[in-house]
Amino acid sequence: MDCKEYCAALFLDLSKAFDTVDRVILVNRLKIFGLSVNVVSWSSNYLSARTQCVHVAGCSPSFCPVSKGVPQGSILGPLLFSLYINNLSENLSNIQFHLFADDTVIYSSSPSAAQLLKFLQYGFDFVQFRLTQPKFVLNAEKSNFMLVVINVS
Repeated sequence: MDCKEYCAALFLDLSKAFDTVDRVILVNRLKIFGLSVNVVSWSSNYLSARTQCVHVAGCSPSFCPVSKGVPQGSILGPLLFSLYINNLSENLSNIQFHLFADDTVIYSSSPSAAQLLKFLQYGFDFVQFRLTQPKFVLNAEKSNFMLVVINVS
């Protein structure tokens, strides 16, 4: 805005992001990051053989296995999720990204509104493509677009 350019941002929300983390993909990404064999093994063990149940009015149903996702409410859950999704914005020019756990902001600026919208459309298409590998789904109801128009003359 200080440069008298058009600015726009897409605010994207992922549906049940922490619950949909594919653990095989996550463990492979930990290896790619160069973590030691012991850390990768410990992380894999931490994520595997997890169960959950819901207690309602004193009734305790049996525990069910949880085959995907990272534990919510833990210290490691957000860290593991961030490592899982951190390559979302690789190799894009003219677009900036901010990742906040399951919320992503894509933004850009340009002297031309038409060029700005092309940048954002390309960034959005790229992100949608990249979200298919880790099996994420955008929550359209919680995603928004914001265009800031200033006097560019």
